[in-house]
Amino acid sequence: TSTANTTVRPGANANGETSTANTTVRPGANANGETSTANTTVRPGATPRGETGTANTTVDTGAAGQPLTCRLQIARLPRNGYVVIEGTGFVPETTVKIGGVLAQIRGAVQPERISARVSRSGTVVVYRGDERATCGPITVIN
Repeated sequence: TSTANTTVRPGANANGETSTANTTVRPGANANGETSTANTTVRPGATPRGETGTANTTVDTGAAGQPLTCRLQIARLPRNGYVVIEGTGFVPETTVKIGGVLAQIRGAVQPERISARVSRSGTVVVYRGDERATCGPITVIN
């Protein structure tokens, strides 16, 4: 007889014997009837999705820990032009809404600068996780 290395799914049976396998479990999930502890990394400004318990959580407070602020370089643009938003605390996951609609970002988000496509008039708001900052109104001109 020879012995081979075998990977067995948790709870599966290997040659008539119950085996234990290493398992990666999502926070709060159940592994073979036991609650597992997981390490969780949370995006900047986000919070764990309601999980409780002993998960190790790392939360980035944003670009260099700065508060989220913003202002518009210009308040009137032609439709489909790009507005430059200046401020602090921008991270790659920062999003922009104009008039309540998600705006397309042009290029990479910089810690103090974002360029967003203007498709409508409305209030410009930037979001970093659960945080938001109102930048002011923008008007589409023809």
